[in-house]
Amino acid sequence: MIKVGVFDLDETLIRVNSFKMWVIYSAFFILFDFKNNVSLFKLYTLRLQGRTDRYSFKKDLLSLQTGSVFWCKLANFYVFLLTLCVNKKVLKQVNKFDINILATAAPSVYVIPFFTKYLNRHFQDFVCTSSSSSVYCELLGENKRDFVARLLSENLAVERDKFHVTLFSDSIEDLPLALFSDQFYLIYTNDYTKQFFYKHIPNLIVFD
Repeated sequence: MIKVGVFDLDETLIRVNSFKMWVIYSAFFILFDFKNNVSLFKLYTLRLQGRTDRYSFKKDLLSLQTGSVFWCKLANFYVFLLTLCVNKKVLKQVNKFDINILATAAPSVYVIPFFTKYLNRHFQDFVCTSSSSSVYCELLGENKRDFVARLLSENLAVERDKFHVTLFSDSIEDLPLALFSDQFYLIYTNDYTKQFFYKHIPNLIVFD
């Protein structure tokens, strides 16, 4: 049996919400993106005024940033900041598995360099939210589960009955992936999230 570890990123593998940090980080450099600064300023204004929802804000922000040489350069420094937030206790768990996968709703603009520069020493592959001018796919809920299942069956060529999946996550959004997994570690969470998961997965393990 092949042992597979699947790790969420935000508040699991790292101790912070990386996208919230990225939104704040990006705000400091809006004026220097000469091509998109007006569009970005309008987008932030709409969000602050409550005139656009979180999903639309994230989608539009990443559409402007993904593929931009300017934001890619800034992402490389942002990766350094993320390495300072790594939860080393959780990261040590990768040694228990034959295959490790990063599965996150965080965007590719900084997940790809973070994986390339740091995480590829510990993980074989990853799935994350991707964005382009025409396509946006956020890895939440069933989307994340389906992408992980596809990655195992297609990219890693592992049949479902031949692997044992262990998930590490803090988010109720990962319930579909938790149900897909054989074992679930709930990371540093509050009582509401703990009770939510206990209703669906009585044999979960609280990792703290």
